[in-house]
Amino acid sequence: MDGLLDDEALAGQLPATIVFRPEREAVPILRTEAAFEQAISTECQLWGGATSPIFPIEPDGSIPRPYQRMLAGSAVDGIRGSHPYWLHYLDEARIVLPFDEQYRWSHLAMTLLEYRPQGSRPTVEVVVLEPDDPWRGIYLACLGTLPPEPNATLMRNANLVPDLTFEDFFDVERVLGTGSLEDLISRQQVPGRATPRLLSMVYLAVGDSASTALRHGSALLPDQSFARFDAGPNVLVVCTPGSVEDLALLWNLRGAHGDLRPVPIGIPLAEVDASSIDRLLREPRLAHNGIAAKNLYVTSASVPVKELQELVGSHREGVAIAASEALLTFGSGGGWFREEVLSWKDGRSLFVPLHPDSHQELFDKRVFARLARNHYRVYLPDCPLPAPDDLRLGGMGHDFVAGAWTSWGITENRTDAKEIWWPTRMRMAKAVASHRGLELTESAPGAAGRLALQRLSDIGWLSNFAHAPLLRLLEEMATRQGFGWYKDRLREAGIEADPVAATAPSVDDMQDKGLGDFKKVLGNNERATKYWLWWAERAHLIIKGFELTCDRCGAKQWLSVAAFSPPPVCRACAATMDMPFGDRPVLNFRYRIGEPLRRIYAQDAMGHLLVARHFSSLLGIGRSGRLIGVHPGMEVRPVGASSALGEADVLLFTKKGDFIPIEVKRSASGLTPNEILKLESLADLLRAPWSAVAACQYAKDTGLDLDGFQEKALDGTYRRILLTYDALLEPFAVWSLGADPFAWRPLTPEQVADRESKFVASLADQAIHRGDDWQADEIMRKPDRPR
Repeated sequence: MDGLLDDEALAGQLPATIVFRPEREAVPILRTEAAFEQAISTECQLWGGATSPIFPIEPDGSIPRPYQRMLAGSAVDGIRGSHPYWLHYLDEARIVLPFDEQYRWSHLAMTLLEYRPQGSRPTVEVVVLEPDDPWRGIYLACLGTLPPEPNATLMRNANLVPDLTFEDFFDVERVLGTGSLEDLISRQQVPGRATPRLLSMVYLAVGDSASTALRHGSALLPDQSFARFDAGPNVLVVCTPGSVEDLALLWNLRGAHGDLRPVPIGIPLAEVDASSIDRLLREPRLAHNGIAAKNLYVTSASVPVKELQELVGSHREGVAIAASEALLTFGSGGGWFREEVLSWKDGRSLFVPLHPDSHQELFDKRVFARLARNHYRVYLPDCPLPAPDDLRLGGMGHDFVAGAWTSWGITENRTDAKEIWWPTRMRMAKAVASHRGLELTESAPGAAGRLALQRLSDIGWLSNFAHAPLLRLLEEMATRQGFGWYKDRLREAGIEADPVAATAPSVDDMQDKGLGDFKKVLGNNERATKYWLWWAERAHLIIKGFELTCDRCGAKQWLSVAAFSPPPVCRACAATMDMPFGDRPVLNFRYRIGEPLRRIYAQDAMGHLLVARHFSSLLGIGRSGRLIGVHPGMEVRPVGASSALGEADVLLFTKKGDFIPIEVKRSASGLTPNEILKLESLADLLRAPWSAVAACQYAKDTGLDLDGFQEKALDGTYRRILLTYDALLEPFAVWSLGADPFAWRPLTPEQVADRESKFVASLADQAIHRGDDWQADEIMRKPDRPR
């Protein structure tokens, strides 16, 4: 079922994005400007080199913490000179300089250029600044550079003759310049000229698209990547003289966002002033997608945030200051992208890494190194993989990283069909938890909720339960016959009966209700009542049947319509009922809840389902949402432990690899300090950025002041969200622009009555177009007459 964390394997046809690209290696360097320039001069010769991250190493050879955290979950394939080479144990990695690999998996970009006679070749402009020019390192990061001659090792790897030069493939124009912001902007995207960075990306699409989201206003949920998401390429890096960290940050941001725009860009610290920032804000080639919270982000790896704030001063209204770690990203790298529909069976499919036409265009007509390693990545927008920054999940010959399945091959097998395996949503969640030292196990309420949800085609159908009077009727139907009498006797003794304890052990022991009982709770609307019963019966949540009386012994028994096979046999005396309906001219059907729904009430899990529906609607699942899936009940324990440390009544699993636990209670009185403390402990164990509590009541019925259950952090984001029927029974939870869907808004009795009336009207409307979707419904209506 879509949106549910379960073990259902992929089946059928799904759209996929397939990316073919050269191997992408991170390049560690010493903390010197000479090492930085040497690295860039090499990377600009390599195919795809402009997207290779560069970072200065620590004195002991270890990877700096910000890069160590980001590299693990990035679309990067390895680190040159690192042991171990792969990216699963970065905290243990040490860098050995100089590199031993000698670029054996890489390829020279210039040999992929089409041969042209002299005079018609492309021109690559290499800008040279004086050694003491403060803009020198910034120009290197933004434009790149080339040495006088191609790298000899790369020439040998491609089996090229040693005396070939750059000029055999393109014209090189070396220009002596003087650095300035205006000059740097003007030298990017010049018609008829390419920079060394652009040379390395020949035939490759590069640069993640800027966000098109409506993100204006303050964030409501904690999100460490919001600044990165909001900024896109609109980043200014303030560079301190001699700071290789600043230059590496600028190079890496350019590699992630591409060279289509003049940003990301750098400015020397001494030249950052109001006029330079105004110049960037007026730049027409800034990214203007969506509704941004800020137009430009200013950062630096060497200048503290507080000093940057003082530096920017009055321009704070349109400009945001962010730490370098908040904006650092490596992007998806350059590649050949194509859309394709893959057929899946039992979670497996076949695909071709590079289309034969593309192969012929690029490889059959060009000189290509035989051992050059290519990588291919597969994304499924409708069944996304988690993309946490801090980890990658490994397999035999492939990884699940940065939201994609990725593997590699050499030149000879790039057009061979490859088999791909896609893990289930539950397997993804368990794998991420396992790498964090935790084990997820389905709880008893979770199993009951999952089985009920699997009866529905979509979690959105749970909106047919968003009606408090209907929920009370169903809860009553789940109890044993005669429980009403028992409850009244207990109440006389001053004891409140627990409906869960009185849930019938089987369908045969439950109460049955007639059409009139459902009409009573659904506003006496017969059309709405019949539609709801029809829908619930199709989903096996309600069973339609009738009562028979044996004409011999007088015993009564209830039979479902599906189980009726004439002539019935009396369960008491075993006699055949030849006249089971006696002289009745009309048969009045009765209704009982089905086994999936009985289990829900036996485990007190109806609230779990309502909460799961609410967040799946509000946050979205799959292609355009924030969630991979939800589950109505999971236990959490350390790997190998026998007992659980906590239980999430609802667990959300986000695309960023976060787990969000939610505590659900029948009433607000169950939200005791001890229960809140247990939820906070579980949230800490799961590293959850926020959590939620829910009470299955309207606020007006609790008799409590519930404001204290909602909690915010100092930055105004929610740490804990409170839900009651006031939010849970909304027909559709929508996060509209500028609104706060988590704000505490108790409804008045009049508002509750109005909502319940609209619910009944909605059921009646669905009865007219039974089984249709909104598109089928839309073509039945005339458009509104223009006024």
